[in-house]
Amino acid sequence: MSESSRFGPSWIEDTTLADGTRVRLRCLRPDDKAKLEAGLQEMSPASRYHRFFTDKPRLNAAELRYLTELDGHDHFAIAAARLDTNGQEGEGLGVARFVRLPDAPHQAEAAVAVVDAMQGRGLGRLLMTRLIEAALARDIDVFRSELLALNRPMRELLAALAPDVHFTTQGSTVVAELPLPGAPDRSVVEESARFTALRRVLRLVAEQAAELRRRWFGPPD
Repeated sequence: MSESSRFGPSWIEDTTLADGTRVRLRCLRPDDKAKLEAGLQEMSPASRYHRFFTDKPRLNAAELRYLTELDGHDHFAIAAARLDTNGQEGEGLGVARFVRLPDAPHQAEAAVAVVDAMQGRGLGRLLMTRLIEAALARDIDVFRSELLALNRPMRELLAALAPDVHFTTQGSTVVAELPLPGAPDRSVVEESARFTALRRVLRLVAEQAAELRRRWFGPPD
């Protein structure tokens, strides 16, 4: 199964966290609007402030459409929900998403949000790990995330996932640039492409020069 099909619309992954909590991971769907709203209410004002840079208690209709009606390629999100003892999906526990940057197609803005009751249990790390895998399958090499400078847990998570992460402080916020583990070296690929294109041009010039010699001087002896 390819990575792209693994994270396609029908992808579902049921797993158990270290503390025994059963969770389901799947692609976020348009019918998750109510779960998204409910999950926002399960976040404290401080958690909402860390995620939205303001205490945002609810989402309007336009925001809910933007956050749930996704193309799955340039805008992709993973939902985490609790599983009961019968394997039935319950309340939402967290969301991880990326949005490709229009002026840098191999980079994307990324974010993870987990309800307060599930923070510190490994769900955020699991969501970010799967988000990275889905991004690599969509030719994204770098995540950019804007964080509040005081959001130390997220900074530590990003540093643990990618030791090459680079943080730039901008006043009260920090911009993290996270090279995704396993991403191809685009500089090598681009240099190879330039060399191939140059070689084709030189070959064409040589062929044209040979044709001109035949026309003016005849075939070689």
